Amino acid sequence: MAQLALLLYLAFVFITLRHDAKEGRHVSRALWIPFLWLAISASQPLSGWLSPGSRSFQLTEAEYMQGNPIERFFLVIMLSVGLALLSRRAKRVAYYFRDNFFIYLLYFYAFISIGWSDFQGMSLRRWIRAAGDVIMVLLILTEDDQRDAIVRVLRRCAILLIPLSFVYIRYFPQWGIAYHVDGTRMWTGVTNHKNTLGILCAFLGIFLTWRLIKEWRKPKVMVVDGFLLILALYLLRGSHSATSLVVYLIGVMILACVFYYKNDRRKLNSFLIVTVLVLLVLQGIFIYILDVSPTSLFFAATERDSSLTGRIPLWQELIAIGIQKPILGAGYGGIWLSQAALAKSTFTARHKVNAHNGYIHVFLDMGILGLLLMFALIAHNYRRLLKSFEVNWEKGTLLLTLFLMIVFHNITESTFTRGTSFLWILFLLTCIVVVRKARAPDSPETPPA
Repeated sequence: MAQLALLLYLAFVFITLRHDAKEGRHVSRALWIPFLWLAISASQPLSGWLSPGSRSFQLTEAEYMQGNPIERFFLVIMLSVGLALLSRRAKRVAYYFRDNFFIYLLYFYAFISIGWSDFQGMSLRRWIRAAGDVIMVLLILTEDDQRDAIVRVLRRCAILLIPLSFVYIRYFPQWGIAYHVDGTRMWTGVTNHKNTLGILCAFLGIFLTWRLIKEWRKPKVMVVDGFLLILALYLLRGSHSATSLVVYLIGVMILACVFYYKNDRRKLNSFLIVTVLVLLVLQGIFIYILDVSPTSLFFAATERDSSLTGRIPLWQELIAIGIQKPILGAGYGGIWLSQAALAKSTFTARHKVNAHNGYIHVFLDMGILGLLLMFALIAHNYRRLLKSFEVNWEKGTLLLTLFLMIVFHNITESTFTRGTSFLWILFLLTCIVVVRKARAPDSPETPPA
């Protein structure tokens, strides 16, 4: 039965990817490069694909410091191919410094911060991985049809990863099911942790929801994408990732609000920005002063404890560590390499490389200056995405929804500035502005003034 399920999956992938390639006539074959990068970032490292079932949740100190040679080789090959392809497009595209200013500045500051990291070699390698995400996003955005390129790469990830996760869990449990330290089972599918599976299903699920709304008159889309969405929601529920479930529900609400206020951008702006800012401010105040979180109300509905599985004590200790270097931080990626700093925390043994909060993560790495740059980037991109509704409403709806989901998700998880992170790549996809020089000024892909 397992072999039959695998054969049916392979047949499904072959047929649907072939049809998707025919449907996406306006994208080039080069799009398979960022698709491969994104698919691996959304699932598990290449070494995990080459050796299924051999996941390890606790790395030795040597593995953590030196990395994996297979991953490094793959990184070098992909970056080399990506740069070669981009060099061929340099004369046909325009990069708007004004609209991308905060992205450039954040990456430049992260690079400069390597200078005061205690582990500069490791920090530099991490920065290169993060820079690789920019290259892959540029490969997507420099296609002739940006909107179609974004749709194709996300849909191909859904076709490849979601059904395979189901097959792994249902028919190959040695590959798709893992165990916590306490022995409890968790669904992982093609990923290496239940939370990663939850992220995959929540964000691809909201993309499929958006696509079904947009393409509801096309029977083939309704059948294939509807099937994928049902599988994604089934896996999301089975992953027991409360954060991802709440984020998906928030994404659905954002989509509903955008559709409701589509003719009144001012009301949409007022509603969304007030909601997000109030939540972020209350999150910081409540956690630091009262030891509770406003998002606990969401997680109470999913039967999670009010301390968010130990996150609040972890955040308090990490903030205390970060205050030792409050302005500049420990250097990009440096805090997670400093055994002296982490040894002072009673919680970092089981959260060795994750602050479970993207804003605290940026603060630890790059201090208050880095955090201010991150907030400036978020505010600037939010404003630009709202203005993009004037030139491409459908694309703007998807990107704004993904953007706000990522902003909220980083309250309880950490993906900001993390190289080869699925959500950081999606975040960059919503931020970076690239246009074709050959297009007319009123083209749908021309950024707003």
